[in-house]
Amino acid sequence: MKLSTKQGDEGFTELAGKKVPKDSLVIEVMGQLDECSALLVWCYTRTNDPFFKLENQNLTAAMSLLAGYDTGINWKEKAEELELLATTHFTGFAYPYENETLAIINYTRTRVRTAERRAVTLSAQNPEIRTLLPWLNRLSDALFVKTLCAKKENVK
Repeated sequence: MKLSTKQGDEGFTELAGKKVPKDSLVIEVMGQLDECSALLVWCYTRTNDPFFKLENQNLTAAMSLLAGYDTGINWKEKAEELELLATTHFTGFAYPYENETLAIINYTRTRVRTAERRAVTLSAQNPEIRTLLPWLNRLSDALFVKTLCAKKENVK
């Protein structure tokens, strides 16, 4: 099995059987989500909180949707689940100055916000992407609350 097909050497990649320039907006948004995925893995390794693993799986599914595949996921339902988590545990605004783990979770939240903004731009070209927007927004809210929860639990 080869790692590289070398098909992207000319600045194009393939999504759902279609050749796409690597500097296209959909590839940019997928890259943003890929970065968020790596950060969620980092959050998980620091906390062992299954939330980060679950949302990483959802991010992978979101990237599949961007690539043109049907995920079968009800993103509205996923957004509602995150909203419940966020509203249940929100205790007020605070900055995570205490330790690196809190800072990493907070930084992950900011990267999700960035990905959300780029996804908004992409949704003008692809209305199906709009289904992801509430979930991305609630994910950043939930990450803020996860920072607060980790702070309260004195996670190092």
